[in-house]
Amino acid sequence: MTVEKNLAKYALFVSFFPQLVAGPIERSKDLLPQLHQKHYFNFNRIKDGLLLMLWGYFEKVVIADRVAILVNTVYGDWKNYVGFQIVIATFFFAVQIYCDFAGYSHIAKGAAQVLDFKLVDNFAEPYLATSIHDFWRRWHISLSTWLKDYVYITLGGNRCSKIKKYRNIMITFLISGLWHGANWHFVVWGGLHGIYNAIGDILKPVRIKLLKLFHVCPESTSFKIGKILMTFAFVNLAWIFFRADSCQVAISIIKQMFKEFNVWIFFDRTSLYNMGLDEIEFKIAAVSVILLYISNIVSYVKPKITIRSMIENQNLAFKYMVYIIVIFSILIFGIYGPEYKASNFIYFQF
Repeated sequence: MTVEKNLAKYALFVSFFPQLVAGPIERSKDLLPQLHQKHYFNFNRIKDGLLLMLWGYFEKVVIADRVAILVNTVYGDWKNYVGFQIVIATFFFAVQIYCDFAGYSHIAKGAAQVLDFKLVDNFAEPYLATSIHDFWRRWHISLSTWLKDYVYITLGGNRCSKIKKYRNIMITFLISGLWHGANWHFVVWGGLHGIYNAIGDILKPVRIKLLKLFHVCPESTSFKIGKILMTFAFVNLAWIFFRADSCQVAISIIKQMFKEFNVWIFFDRTSLYNMGLDEIEFKIAAVSVILLYISNIVSYVKPKITIRSMIENQNLAFKYMVYIIVIFSILIFGIYGPEYKASNFIYFQF
């Protein structure tokens, strides 16, 4: 790529507002050439961008901000919660941080699309990843690829001895944690993902032998589901360190989580609905998360087809009914109002 000599276009590149605050992190080779292109009005492109923004707002104000109430309640008073209550709060934090950041990314990408600019995809169903390595191919893609290109590969990548390769992995993920904040709990979060990746690579030959020994088909649906659930469990364990105020608090929360597992919490309203959300709000959150996972599963199974395009292919009455329902869902079920303290996007602080 040639050097950009036009100061105005370079200034526009570094100040391009849709992705300025929290990403996606755009490379100059991807965005700068678009500034030299002619841009035209296109109704279908603009409508698709607005629909993408609409989904981003749904993720943010309906899902992320709602589950944040429960997460903040439990993590802010973690000593009074145990077992499945901690598990639920941690699961909801995983949903919160994903919907918060993916929602922002979708809004940014949609706004850029309205202006006839294409931003990179920042998320690709990360909670359906089948390994930690796969997770980082799907989570905050613009940052993970940046770290891979400018940190991991610069250190030598995997073009070196095994020991140095694992050293490079650990350094890259420790820097990833430090990038989120100069606190030890962020560093530990990054370190855990580094350890996950290193151990996963070390044990790969053992896993292959065990699969052959027990005649397990690695392509079977049941095996993939098992890998997805295990990966999600490890990701959630690391999220505890990310969300907690310190490493000591994170360890204490993990102890509280294993202190007592009372299955009846799911049938006991006094336990399930005293974590910041009443029964109605909790059920709205649950239904919203289910819709989120349905959307992710459809995109996972058919990666080249978006739900927006599937809806667009339906008859006029049906697709506009869906659009109206989504808009009113955001207006009715969104978390805002005079008594609500607005939640900033999580990644605004990083």
